[in-house]
Amino acid sequence: MFTSQIRFGTDGWRSRMDADFNRTNVRRLAYAVGKYLSKKQGKSVIVGYDTRRNSSVFALDVASVLGAMGYKVQLTSRPTPTPVVAYTVVRTQALAAVQITASHNPPIYNGFKFIPDYGGPAFPEITSEIESYLPEGDVYTQQLEAQRFDPMADYFEFVSKNVDLTRLQGLKIVTDPLYGAGFGYLSTLLSRFGAKVEEIHGYPDPEFGGLSPEPNRENTRELAKKVVESKADFGIANDGDADRFAAVDEKGEHYSSNMLVLVIADYLFRLKGLRGKWQGLFPRQASLTSFVRATEFPS
Repeated sequence: MFTSQIRFGTDGWRSRMDADFNRTNVRRLAYAVGKYLSKKQGKSVIVGYDTRRNSSVFALDVASVLGAMGYKVQLTSRPTPTPVVAYTVVRTQALAAVQITASHNPPIYNGFKFIPDYGGPAFPEITSEIESYLPEGDVYTQQLEAQRFDPMADYFEFVSKNVDLTRLQGLKIVTDPLYGAGFGYLSTLLSRFGAKVEEIHGYPDPEFGGLSPEPNRENTRELAKKVVESKADFGIANDGDADRFAAVDEKGEHYSSNMLVLVIADYLFRLKGLRGKWQGLFPRQASLTSFVRATEFPS
């Protein structure tokens, strides 16, 4: 199916794979990205993907189109979390990255996320310009053999230098990547620092076990059960591309990422005495706004 109506949302373009999200439109969008980047200095582009059906195929299409346009493309050798791809863009000083993922959406969806050189979400003026370069027809190009790489070791080194994970030594932790791109990441990292880690759902499944890969209360019931049964200290779950998380405590109680932000902020304020300007990123979260007001953080 062909359509010219590709529009970026708040975090990329997402659509159903039985509708608009197909190889033709992915190649068109890759070409538009190449046109947008042509005005910038440099040629390096990172391409990653999640565990959804045909994500690796779509990623190779992106790499082939950009490679044919003269870019030096590095394609991840395995499904890779979006934060790791974003980190790699900044560390390698690449022009940008494309991540094939629909994040926490149901399995029938896939997505195309553009990550600029600063590693954060693309601003609307960027995505609007990319949309303006969309060609009317398909972009035919020979499939190229892109340079493959695995950023895991480099990312682990970065985290190890910036986070004191030795404090987790001896803790019993259950991780649940929900069959998504985070499999093997958190479990391996925590184990290296002495935590006793058990990973469930730690392999790629395009159907995500019949669930949406969103770490809400319903989808983390198995994690909660495992934490309680194994008498673990806590559990952590990621969504499909591991850019959001949730946790369960030793009793199996679920904590969303927004709740955990409050816990962390309260710890920093009351126990660590941290003071400073609060930069709000969650304007619709009443609980966070209430916390800022209660603690009298300047905003």
